[in-house]
Amino acid sequence: MADATQYDIFISYAHEDVEFVEVLDAGLESQGVTTWRDRRRLQPTDLWKTKIREALLRSRCMVLILSQASINSSAVQEEYDIVTSANQDRPMSEQILVLPVRYETYTETVWRPELQRQWIDISEVKTTRMKVATALNEITFYRQYSDLSELTMMELYNRAQRK
Repeated sequence: MADATQYDIFISYAHEDVEFVEVLDAGLESQGVTTWRDRRRLQPTDLWKTKIREALLRSRCMVLILSQASINSSAVQEEYDIVTSANQDRPMSEQILVLPVRYETYTETVWRPELQRQWIDISEVKTTRMKVATALNEITFYRQYSDLSELTMMELYNRAQRK
């Protein structure tokens, strides 16, 4: 990765999902993962769009929480678009890994078709505690292979299923 990388994970989410995200964030930090989340990192005087963009571009990975609220959030869509645009200009070895986490079921179509095919699905897990534990395990697994840029998320998923 480029020297400018400062965060292991940028968490993109809708504020309606903040209860889950706060617990997930704390779990990642307790594992030594440096995270960026708006409510924890932004200051009242910050130009928030600029700070969010800078943080995204300085992250190794974006965990994208998919829920009914987030698929309707223009801010979440903008964050995803920043990453996909940046990845077009980066060599594979320096691209920001996007890990979609399907937090809950939703009725509408996600704005990007690729997000409907590959995700970490915790939508059927019953409790917040178990959702967090499942998400932490999956995120940890995928992050281990994030430097293997030739692998797609589906190849990683297939490898995990064989274990």
